[in-house]
Amino acid sequence: SSGERKRAPELGRVAAQAGEDARVAAVRRAEELKREAARRDAEAAQKLAEENARNAERARAQAAAEAERAKNVEAESARVRAELLARMNQVLPTRDTPRGLVAEIGGVLFATAKATLEGGARESLARLSGVLSAYPALKLRIEGHTDNVGSDATNLKLSTDRAAAVRDYLVGQGVPAAGIEVAGLGPAAPVADNTTAEGRARNRRVEVIVSGEGITPSSR
Repeated sequence: SSGERKRAPELGRVAAQAGEDARVAAVRRAEELKREAARRDAEAAQKLAEENARNAERARAQAAAEAERAKNVEAESARVRAELLARMNQVLPTRDTPRGLVAEIGGVLFATAKATLEGGARESLARLSGVLSAYPALKLRIEGHTDNVGSDATNLKLSTDRAAAVRDYLVGQGVPAAGIEVAGLGPAAPVADNTTAEGRARNRRVEVIVSGEGITPSSR
């Protein structure tokens, strides 16, 4: 009808406007959703950054605590080492070396060309065992040494026998055998000149190298 034909343009405009309104609403909704997603992402990133910061702080605190503990252990090891060095020095000449505390038993404390301990050596070793018994975690390496007089084979056997004699005496005094290592080095590691009588006397020796838990810093 003519009336419907007259209303058709108006209806078209209404429909077009409704379509435009719907498009604008959809665009706005999409933008809102995008902003909401961005906000959530930002919040998640912030939470992650905060958690990472907390983890980093915990790690720093843990590292500082570990460093402090290590420092305390080193300080305690140094204190105990110095204390043990002083006590050992009251019994036998002892020096502090990277290998450990080295107590020296001079060759004059053995019968000539034999592995038999003289009375002075037995007395010193009895006192040494009393000192060492207070430090049950220690490790001992007992090394026998000779001068260069005589054959290498003879000197090697003599040095080994003397080191073993010291070990056996210490074990007899209650020092645990499991923590003791024995080596005979013959004339291979002199501490003095073998061309003089004095030097040869110094080279005829047994050394007790003391190391182990509680007295050995980690840097050694």
